[in-house]
Amino acid sequence: RSIEAYHQTILQGFATFAHRSGGIALDAEDVREQLLVVFGSDHGLCGSYNEILAEEVAAHCQAQTGPQTGPQTGATPRLLCIGAQMNDALRDQGLAPEAVLLPPASADGIGRLAGDIVTRLAQLSHGQALHRLGVTLAFTQRGEHGLREPVTQRLLPLQPSLLQREQRW
Repeated sequence: RSIEAYHQTILQGFATFAHRSGGIALDAEDVREQLLVVFGSDHGLCGSYNEILAEEVAAHCQAQTGPQTGPQTGATPRLLCIGAQMNDALRDQGLAPEAVLLPPASADGIGRLAGDIVTRLAQLSHGQALHRLGVTLAFTQRGEHGLREPVTQRLLPLQPSLLQREQRW
């Protein structure tokens, strides 16, 4: 229940921000450039973690460059890779990351990595509004029977449902 209450607080914060700022452009049709941030592992004994995720990323990139339908830009997304081993797995799929960042070695490194990613986003936006930049995250999550499954999840533009405030506060 505590996590759900925290989640609701975050969603209300998003909605308040959107309301106070006069709204945020959320139309995926406005996206001019795609960035795919791929989170790999540089730890040993992780099995085929990076290879499985690299295959998913390759399929995602292929879908993005397919026929122009919906919010696709028709261009291959730019790749930002987290982890040297993930970089190797992506290159085996014929993908060339624009940059490779080191994964955090401890909890203290998470802030450093987040700052590096935000800096890259700011550079890619060229001082323009971020609603022109589409950002997708690629990672693995726990699946059935304890197995890992690859996931690609859109981060930007934000889902409109995140910013709709309740009628009554």
